[in-house]
Amino acid sequence: MMLSITIFAVSITLTLFQYLKQSRLGWQVAKGLSLLLFALSIWNVYEQNKDRDFYITSLEQIGTRVNWRDTDVSVELLNEAEMVPAGAVSVQVKLLAPTQLRLPPNSAIDLDAIRRSCIVDPQQGLGYMSAQDAEKLFRAFARPDGSIYLNTEKEAGIEHLMYLGKETVRGPLGNARVQMRLDRGPNTQSQFSSLSDFNGAIVIALIQAASVEYPIISSVSMQLVTAAGVQRIDVPVRLLDPSNTRPITGSRYVGLCIPKEYFGVVKRRI
Repeated sequence: MMLSITIFAVSITLTLFQYLKQSRLGWQVAKGLSLLLFALSIWNVYEQNKDRDFYITSLEQIGTRVNWRDTDVSVELLNEAEMVPAGAVSVQVKLLAPTQLRLPPNSAIDLDAIRRSCIVDPQQGLGYMSAQDAEKLFRAFARPDGSIYLNTEKEAGIEHLMYLGKETVRGPLGNARVQMRLDRGPNTQSQFSSLSDFNGAIVIALIQAASVEYPIISSVSMQLVTAAGVQRIDVPVRLLDPSNTRPITGSRYVGLCIPKEYFGVVKRRI
């Protein structure tokens, strides 16, 4: 408001100068006021753009707010449904904030290199991470004894979710799909309260089915319930080990690279 009033006052002053007696001093003052008016106009445009971006960001956060309690997660296995008790499957998810993430200095992890190595799905526009990179990131804060403290990761900009098996459903081919329930999720202070907060983020997860006999995990899916509707994210699991081309079973690490500006009030295509 004050900036607009200042621009208006300078404009009026310059207008009045044309009715005054011309002099060298007056010319110098008028030239200075013209430069000031030009600078103020540029500043005004900058401030208006900044305010516009703030309003758009606020609308996106409100319009894409995530209801974590109603968000569904499921794990697909190639095993017969009768052989997979729901309680045997769990999923630990870590959300890595793009701007606040601080990895340990001794981790030797190159986030930019990991992002570049993500294989982009032409349909979804999302990048899928290798199991090796996902495990490396998942265990970045692990101590020598293998333990990981959630508070340490939380302070470093990592959000945690824990899902436990709720129900095993028989798929069209007789395979198992385990519906999960949220056991631990973001609170009201979470930095991942809306879909727009996922822009540029990395999602990594550990899927475990250790007590299932010869489990073969094929994918994990998340249906994010938001104010703008349901957003489904599917992360396939690589079933073959390139070194020996045999099925990989048991615990699996998966990762997802989300492009910048991917989510908004309306999902943007890359």
